[in-house]
Amino acid sequence: MLLIGYLYGIKSERRLEEKVSLNLAYRWFCGIDLMDRVSDHSTFSQNRRRRFKWPAYSGKFLMRSY
Repeated sequence: MLLIGYLYGIKSERRLEEKVSLNLAYRWFCGIDLMDRVSDHSTFSQNRRRRFKWPAYSGKFLMRSY
């Protein structure tokens, strides 16, 4: 679902949840059946917070060696 958000410029996870629940093409792409519930927006927030902690990746992306 996050890929759809990035491709279509949907910045809010709440908006992404809403769009995927309403759009059949998005549901098909994500493999979500019509009778299944779309993942809650807080699921994405929690995963992002747990996976991308600031100290874990800040040194790799922000520091350059000249």
